[in-house]
Amino acid sequence: MSASDGAGDPVQANTLRFITALSFLTDQAHVGRPFGEGTGLEVARSVARTTFNSLDEVREGGFRLAISMITNDALHPDDVSGVMGAGALDTSGLTPEQAQAARDLGGAAITFLGQINRDGENIWELWKRNDEVAEEVLCWLAVAWGRLETTGAVERL
Repeated sequence: MSASDGAGDPVQANTLRFITALSFLTDQAHVGRPFGEGTGLEVARSVARTTFNSLDEVREGGFRLAISMITNDALHPDDVSGVMGAGALDTSGLTPEQAQAARDLGGAAITFLGQINRDGENIWELWKRNDEVAEEVLCWLAVAWGRLETTGAVERL
């Protein structure tokens, strides 16, 4: 994604709108806090459903965010995991179920970044055929990007 307002490109415009709409999960107070079921995922999914026009847009938005992350030479997987609270799962006051859900979603999203466009890889194939997985990965990537923006690690898309 290039830095612009998304004019003429509905997927880019909706992705930017989505990241902005999730600012309540990406502000400084949320940087480093876990994200998953029970910690914002449900709300983010609801916002995605009202922001994107179709599941194809959800997939394309997630794909573009993933490409932006993996092609950003300044980012390291630890940076992404850090802003998403991977190190705080056991000390954040989450229930064991919430911590496991955040761990699972974060692990899947990070794996997705490494498998993108690699046919036959488990998360990539699951993302291509399972709408719920595509939506959850988009949400995780958008929250991660917003938190990275908050820390100054990346510029606004």
